[in-house]
Amino acid sequence: MLYCITTAQFRSTDFTLYSIENGLSSNLLTSIVQDEQGYLWIGSANGLNRFDGNQFVQYHQGTDKQSIPDENIRLLKWFKPGTLAVATNTGLQVINTRTRQSKDIFIQTTFKEYAFKYNDVFDVATDDKKHVFILTRSGFYHFDQNDKLLFRFDNYKTEKDQSAYFIFGQLLLYYSGNELLLSTSEGVFLYNISKKQLQKLQPGADHGVPFVADMPREVASVRQTDNDGYFIFKVQSDSIIYINTNSKKGTVSTAPNKTINSEFNWRTNLFRYNDTTYFVTSRTNGFYKIILQPKTGKLTLYPEKYLADYFCAGFLKDKQGRLWITTSSGLLKQNLINNSVTSKLIPQEVLQYAPAATISFVYVAGNRLYVGCRREGGLLVFEKNTLGFIKKISFKKHGTISDDIINITHPGGDTLFIGTNGPLCWFNMKTNETGICELEKWTNTNWVSSQFKDRDGNVWITSNANRVYYYHSMLKKFYLKTMDHPYMAKLLISNIITEDTAGHIWLGGQGLCRINRLTHQPDFFVDTFPEIRFPRKAVLGLYCDGNNKLWFGNISNGLIGYSIGENTFEHYTAQNKLPSNNIYTTGINNNMLWMGSESGIAAIDLTSKQISSFDKDDGFPLQAVTSVNFYHDKQTNYLYSGFGTAIVRFSSDSLLYTTAPPQLFIESIRFNNDSSVYLPGSSFVTDYQNNDFTIRIGSVYFYKKISSFLLSYRILNSRDSSWKAITGSEINFNNLPPGKYDFEIKMSAKNERWPAQVKQFNLTVKSPFWETPWFIALMSVLIALFGYMFYRWRIYYIQKAESEKARMQELRAEKYKTQFELEQISNYFSLSLVDKKNTDDVLWDVAKNLIGRMGCEDCMIYLWNNDKTKMQQRAGYGNKNSPEKLAENLFEVEMGQGVVGYVMQTKEPVIIADTRTDKRYRVDDMKRLSEICVPIIHEGELMGIIDSENSNLNHFKERDLQIMTTIATLTGNKIKQVESEQVLAVKKKELAATNEHLAEAQLSALQAQMNPHFVFNALNSIKRMILDDEKDKASRYLSKFAQLIRLTLNHSRETFVTLRENVEYLNAYLEMEQLRFKDSFNATVKVDAAVDDEETFIPSLMIQPLVENAVWHGLLHKEGKKKITVRFSANGPYIICSIEDNGIGIRRSEANKNLQHAAYKSVGLDNLRNRIAIMNEKFDMDCSLTITDLSETDAAVTGTLAVLKFKNRDLV
Repeated sequence: MLYCITTAQFRSTDFTLYSIENGLSSNLLTSIVQDEQGYLWIGSANGLNRFDGNQFVQYHQGTDKQSIPDENIRLLKWFKPGTLAVATNTGLQVINTRTRQSKDIFIQTTFKEYAFKYNDVFDVATDDKKHVFILTRSGFYHFDQNDKLLFRFDNYKTEKDQSAYFIFGQLLLYYSGNELLLSTSEGVFLYNISKKQLQKLQPGADHGVPFVADMPREVASVRQTDNDGYFIFKVQSDSIIYINTNSKKGTVSTAPNKTINSEFNWRTNLFRYNDTTYFVTSRTNGFYKIILQPKTGKLTLYPEKYLADYFCAGFLKDKQGRLWITTSSGLLKQNLINNSVTSKLIPQEVLQYAPAATISFVYVAGNRLYVGCRREGGLLVFEKNTLGFIKKISFKKHGTISDDIINITHPGGDTLFIGTNGPLCWFNMKTNETGICELEKWTNTNWVSSQFKDRDGNVWITSNANRVYYYHSMLKKFYLKTMDHPYMAKLLISNIITEDTAGHIWLGGQGLCRINRLTHQPDFFVDTFPEIRFPRKAVLGLYCDGNNKLWFGNISNGLIGYSIGENTFEHYTAQNKLPSNNIYTTGINNNMLWMGSESGIAAIDLTSKQISSFDKDDGFPLQAVTSVNFYHDKQTNYLYSGFGTAIVRFSSDSLLYTTAPPQLFIESIRFNNDSSVYLPGSSFVTDYQNNDFTIRIGSVYFYKKISSFLLSYRILNSRDSSWKAITGSEINFNNLPPGKYDFEIKMSAKNERWPAQVKQFNLTVKSPFWETPWFIALMSVLIALFGYMFYRWRIYYIQKAESEKARMQELRAEKYKTQFELEQISNYFSLSLVDKKNTDDVLWDVAKNLIGRMGCEDCMIYLWNNDKTKMQQRAGYGNKNSPEKLAENLFEVEMGQGVVGYVMQTKEPVIIADTRTDKRYRVDDMKRLSEICVPIIHEGELMGIIDSENSNLNHFKERDLQIMTTIATLTGNKIKQVESEQVLAVKKKELAATNEHLAEAQLSALQAQMNPHFVFNALNSIKRMILDDEKDKASRYLSKFAQLIRLTLNHSRETFVTLRENVEYLNAYLEMEQLRFKDSFNATVKVDAAVDDEETFIPSLMIQPLVENAVWHGLLHKEGKKKITVRFSANGPYIICSIEDNGIGIRRSEANKNLQHAAYKSVGLDNLRNRIAIMNEKFDMDCSLTITDLSETDAAVTGTLAVLKFKNRDLV
């Protein structure tokens, strides 16, 4: 690699700046180191960063114990390869960069709220024993390899934690293998590691440390150079002292211009660039260079300040020799400019008058470089070696429209032919004279489109008029070649000329036209070329290689190679890694075809056809290639070209082989459970349960971004061993079968700048144990053993078969016995408890006659108390086998109390084999050893508990549980049956009472209708009619009275009568009353059309009393016109009977009765309401009666409205 790194290359333009816009966590950077893989680790004021040349990975403070303890990172330092110390404002973290595991080292304090004062780390160090030394704002601390605190020096007392500003530590310096120097605010201390002794160095004392103790912190700054020495900057003088720790001698040097006093203080950092060169940062911005003469200790501080625009904090010289600098504005990366590429801009004095000028042609002659420019640029002359500008040559005086130079040739001698946008001119390189070449038939509208010097030294010139001129170099004469040929017409304008290996001339325009070298006439033409999407004819950048193949660009169709003898094409596009599909110029040097485009330059190896691209990272300008040629200077082997306004000179050989390939490695393997293995090396083993994982490819490359790389992989020992492209930088595997996999991972450059890098990686997925050889062998042995054992077992089985049959018969007998007992129990409940009419009789019968027969030793039956808060013993067998004995020692159980209480909670049966080991067991009358307890449940409701105990251990079996559960179920059913029968008996009694009440009500109704006073009045009325000789009227009245008596007797025998019958009854009554009162009132009975009077049934003898009340208490006392209206209507399932009169109203009638104490009493409404209540209860008629005084709703109206509402009987 031909890089030249000098300290002169420290201008800001020689660096690339990375900032938060590029992914850094902060622009304020403090420190930088590089690990074994090449990653850069950068400390900042806002977290830790890792950089691989492509992207920054940020690490921040978080709740995870592996996160950094504080965002503000003061210092990064390697303890050993792979172990990084991260000094922060809140403690020290030590990170294993290979595994990403970390640990924190904190200084413990009395008061946690002030711990930050003790853990603000200024510097750290370590030794061969892996001890850690920490210098903080509060003091100095020594830890062993297990993080145990061995020595502690707190410069401040505990009582000052709250009030004092801590500012003790500054730097740790290695003084010897067993001693450290501490540069602090209190002076310089010497720490003996083995003795664990800290000594403050006093000025003038004999402590073996020259100069240091005599210079307090405010006048001196001490900086470590390496383990063999350190610098002392006397900040109030012009002296720099170098101390050699081996010889214990110091050398004083003088700095120029009082630099130390103004530029250096305790913030100054020192960086070793090489064995003799050091960089020292300024207290403000920039840094200086110091040269050390190791033998004499003499120091030379150079006055030039570098990067004065940046506050520099840390330095790193990476593995490629590149300098990195952390600043307050971001990270600076030194650009390793390749000396093979040199560029020179068109001078400003030219651009001032031709601001749009661009380079169109370059040519070298002698020690001069001649550059033709378009757009008024003219011909520019430069010194070839230094590219220093000499002068501009203008050709406007020769009639050119503008100073547009299109092409240049050197016919020989001191003359150059200059092709302009007008005539062909000549230029004398010695005298700088210019002139016009006289060409036949040249007009003012013609311009030089191309020119070319052939192998014989003759020059071919074409014009825009499609004329071809030939300059004979020996005769020094121009000839016009008349070519009235169709090929020339199709060519239109020739813009490029070349020569093939046979000496034939090829013109490039809208196609390719060959001019025969002997006849000087066209003899071949081709204009059909390979294409991408659309055919194009334009030929650009024509050049012929040594294999007689023409190479040229075709607009939008890339690069085309045409084999002249074979008449075949080669085609290359951007898909083949060309920088662009528009190739404007070509040139060949050392079997490499160079191409220029708007996206930079590229080269194709004409043997391997490998394409390499080059851009700004190689030193080329960002502008497009504008010159129509590459000029090869055979004397220096340099190529020249033009990029817009920049002249570029480069060495093709060195350019092709300068870039070192990136490092390629396996960064991590991440499993689906979020665990990761970092830097696994060249092999890794996992098990079959962790066969879903992602392999992340790592790469460190600081020349280009990773986007310029191509990643692929293959598995060599698989069926398909072809290369597979990797998207991004990760390979995902799901459910990878067990086995050994030999991976190859390849990284190649898109521009083919360096050989492809291949990394081999062996991955093993272990088989499950049942697929391993040892397991298979073991299983074979076991199977054989099993076969033998099976044979032995078969023999044993045959022998045991008979005894097993006998045992099965016993089990069947036991099963039959159980079934028989269950049937007996069922029969018992069906037959023996039929006559039991209350719960206690049932329970005592079950306890004595059923459970007693089962051979139980003790059994109790529990039921809920009245408020269902406890279970009470209600019947029993054993010691409590009678109600009297049960009453003597009544045992109640609450929910959750004892075994019974547990079953009350769970509603699940329980068998206790040994009550001594069960904490739930409670003693009732005596302690027993086993217990069974089952719930009495009916339709999900807990009714009671059956609990039985026995003096023997493990007495109760599943059979007992089955029998006891059956008894409990049948008992619950029987209890519910008894309760239901008791409820039914109560209902029957209530029904009988209701019927009796109904009969009484009907009798009362009849009696009310046959009121003696009513009968007496009726008979008196008949008598009066007879005495008044109103025999017909008396006869009619007597007839109506007899009909009414007959209807009353008929209705009294029925509970319900039809509506028609009721209407007939009401009409009879009203007619009789009208006769009696001499038709003093009008009566109307209406039935709505919607009501079927034959199908509608209403209670008998309920309407007439309301009508009678209306007549006697409403109309009788009214003066004037009197009327009463009875109406029957329907409202859904309801029949509504309304009786409305215009009498005095119910309220006035009641008042009159109270005042007069009338002897006559109206039909009793109380009896009527009692009947309504009975009818509702018995027949669910939803019957109701409302009586309203009409004057209460309208003062101008008198009368009463009675409404009787009830369900239609045929719908009830």
